[in-house]
Amino acid sequence: MPIQPFTPARPGPQRPVSLLAPAPVSLGIAGLPGVRTLHSPAFRLLIATTIALLGGLVLGAAMLRQASQPGGQFGIDLADYRLAAERIAATGSPYAPEMLLGPIDAQGQDRYRYPPPLAQVLIPTTALAAETAASLWLVLQAIATITAVWLALGVAGVRRHAERAAWSVAGCVLFMPVFDTLWKGNVSGFVALGVTFAAMGGARAGIGAMGATLLKVAPVTMLPVLLGGGRRAMGAAGLTAAIGVGLSVLLAPQAWADYLVVLPNLLAGSSDHATNLAPAATLARLGAPAAMVDVARLAAGAVAVACTLAAPLVAWRRQGVPGWAAATTLGVAAMLLLPAACWYHYLVALLPVAALAWPVASIRARVALLVAAALITAGVAALASATIGATLLVMVALRVHLRAGAPTARTVRPPMAPHASIAPAA
Repeated sequence: MPIQPFTPARPGPQRPVSLLAPAPVSLGIAGLPGVRTLHSPAFRLLIATTIALLGGLVLGAAMLRQASQPGGQFGIDLADYRLAAERIAATGSPYAPEMLLGPIDAQGQDRYRYPPPLAQVLIPTTALAAETAASLWLVLQAIATITAVWLALGVAGVRRHAERAAWSVAGCVLFMPVFDTLWKGNVSGFVALGVTFAAMGGARAGIGAMGATLLKVAPVTMLPVLLGGGRRAMGAAGLTAAIGVGLSVLLAPQAWADYLVVLPNLLAGSSDHATNLAPAATLARLGAPAAMVDVARLAAGAVAVACTLAAPLVAWRRQGVPGWAAATTLGVAAMLLLPAACWYHYLVALLPVAALAWPVASIRARVALLVAAALITAGVAALASATIGATLLVMVALRVHLRAGAPTARTVRPPMAPHASIAPAA
């Protein structure tokens, strides 16, 4: 019997989510003084709104202060994208000539490392002042990131409500990789949105996974998830690729000819930088022996391959929200294990992963997710902390999803109803 595409169900009444509401199984904690106040939706909304407003003001002030400094690096990544847009408009290719000559380092300015479509889309921004373009890009990325969290909570079964919106904003404000991506002007917020779409299943999964891959190559690890999603997912991915690549090639054929040379050069380049979060790079910074670093590099590669291969199998055997969420988590884990894709701002993709797991997680799992997010945020000061936090978050989210859904045999069961609410019973 062919696998049917998944469409999230919404049976029965659903109540608003809260990052602080006691879990369905709370081991008696929900009855403790102080914790009982979290039963009140109005109180939870007040907490979320306060965090979102205060955090937004503090981070906004920090951005304004840094933006006024010449060395503040505001929009530094977007500057490279816009330079590539100017180049493709003038020469038909966004890539610097030296990028065609040999291996390309994973970092460095004036090095556009993505497929041509992003540079083509940004051509209109070349007419704007740099500060204006960076500010507009920041707003778009913020909207994309908040939307990714909002939709992920919806996929997990949380109905539309002001509290859900407030916690979506608060989560983005408190998670420092979001600040990093907004500040530097890269595309991690859009990738996070693609992750959420991939977790939705069906045609939206195909559009999200392929769209993120066309934006930057690293999310290619999410494409195998679609193999377990039936014809709609794969068909939507194929149509997205045909339209996106087809139009791009039609408008700039030389850009794609150059990209076929640039991509192998990128794969052959070095990602050995002090800001790399890959396990091997982290161990090297901590002074581990070279042999241990080499073993960690091989192990990370093996785990990335294992995650990529396991993702479609999980999506096939565990239908519904838990299966798609677990498979998407595996795809994101594989992406973050790629050495050239393991930078601090890439961890924005873990926000929707956490949002997918939170509504159905136990109290212990929620505490672990909060600890993981705190470790990632602390990575601003100590990158090793971010590596540990990212590993913990992926492991906890994956365990939550695998426990939430029972495996199927070769028959297809109806989609699992999302968890209606994480608020306690009245």
